[in-house]
Amino acid sequence: MAQLLNRIVLIVGLLVLLHAGFSVHQYRSYMRSLQMPHHGIPTDLVIETCVGLLVCTWALGWSYGKFVYKGSAPLPVCEWNATEESSANFAVFNHRARLMR
Repeated sequence: MAQLLNRIVLIVGLLVLLHAGFSVHQYRSYMRSLQMPHHGIPTDLVIETCVGLLVCTWALGWSYGKFVYKGSAPLPVCEWNATEESSANFAVFNHRARLMR
């Protein structure tokens, strides 16, 4: 029942967004036909778009059930033995560009 309600709310939100988009298009074409400069979108259309976006976001967030926490796996223990062979002080770099000589 809850999923059906969330889907209905999502459809209503999408219809509100569709109506807001159509209204903006209609407003701009009307202003263009009157050859009047239009400076932005009317406030009621901005509010309608924000409401439609919030309704769609809410419906999508709650339509897929309970969120489940998935913990990460424990990190492996890294054992490092600092010996003469693995120390950075004993690094030798004369193997570089040996093929280019």
